[in-house]
Amino acid sequence: MSRLNCSDKVFVYRLRPSRGYLVAILLIAFVAAPIAAYLLTGDRRFDPGSVAAGRLVVAVAAALIGIIGIVATAKLWFRHLWHRRH
Repeated sequence: MSRLNCSDKVFVYRLRPSRGYLVAILLIAFVAAPIAAYLLTGDRRFDPGSVAAGRLVVAVAAALIGIIGIVATAKLWFRHLWHRRH
């Protein structure tokens, strides 16, 4: 019986989302928030084109954050992927 080592490329499932996904979520939020704030505040909020663009930015950012959040936590939804530490 051979022992598994690093060269056998065994998958390691951790019970936390990957940092890359979390960074992507934060980056989208930090970019979309000022853009939406600019388009929806002050004198620009009475411009119909600006309001529509601001709402579109919020909707797209929310959808992307939601999809990335689902992908980041997908392995937590399947119990057979959880690692039991005995």
